[in-house]
Amino acid sequence: MAMVRDLPLEDRPRERLISHGSEHLSNAELLAILIRSGSKDKSAIQLAEEVLGIYKESGIHNMSQVTVAELTKLKGIGEAKAAEIGVDGSVEKGISISQEYADNKNKLS
Repeated sequence: MAMVRDLPLEDRPRERLISHGSEHLSNAELLAILIRSGSKDKSAIQLAEEVLGIYKESGIHNMSQVTVAELTKLKGIGEAKAAEIGVDGSVEKGISISQEYADNKNKLS
C-alpha cells in the first residue's frame, strides 16, 4: 500500500472526511486520521489496520480495554501514538458514533 502522502489528494482519509463525511470512510481510515502519520515502512492506514486487527475476533467495541503496552508491541506504534489511540476509548466511541450515523442515514434512504 502506498503512503498516504503518495495518494491523490481526493483519496486521502482527512480530505475524504472533510468532503464526504465519516460514513464514507472505513474504520482504518478513521483511525489513520487520529494516528496522523505512519512509520518509515508503513502508512498510517496500514498501522490503523494492524491496530484494528487486534480486535478482529473480540470486536471494535473492546478497544477501550487495550493498553498502551499492548499497542506499542506493534512496529510503528510508539507511546505517543498508543496514548492517542487508547485515550478513554475515544477511538472506539468515535467509530461507533460514525457507524451509528451511517446506519441511521441508510435507514432513512
